[in-house]
Amino acid sequence: MEPSWETIDHTADVGVRVRAPTLSLLFSTAARAMYSLCLDPDRIEPARSDTISLPADGLDELLLDWLREILARLAADRVVYARFEFGRLDERGLEAAAAGEPLDATKHRHETELKAVTAHGLSVRPVEGGWEAQVIFDV
Repeated sequence: MEPSWETIDHTADVGVRVRAPTLSLLFSTAARAMYSLCLDPDRIEPARSDTISLPADGLDELLLDWLREILARLAADRVVYARFEFGRLDERGLEAAAAGEPLDATKHRHETELKAVTAHGLSVRPVEGGWEAQVIFDV
């Protein structure tokens, strides 16, 4: 299974369905899918590295918190990430190095603002050949 995502229809919001062979690739691909809704993730350069640590009580909660953290850093710190390396990723939390750069309006063309990552319809589940997740975003 190759990492992939598709946009799914949702009333007044937008969602993505993400698939990947491993849990770490699922979380990385979910981040890229989220970015693809508002900018071109292929234009992000891994110029700096930040550490992200999150506790959790399950994979659904962890994916929600992961995407909320990355979205919050975009809004507050104006930073976007190109690559993620996970030192730990399980039901109890994650430790990751996120490589990215400051948001540049001329380079990244930040066109659509995502207001929030919602818990509505959220799922993370194993499937044949890997993992699948669904996430809805408030636009």
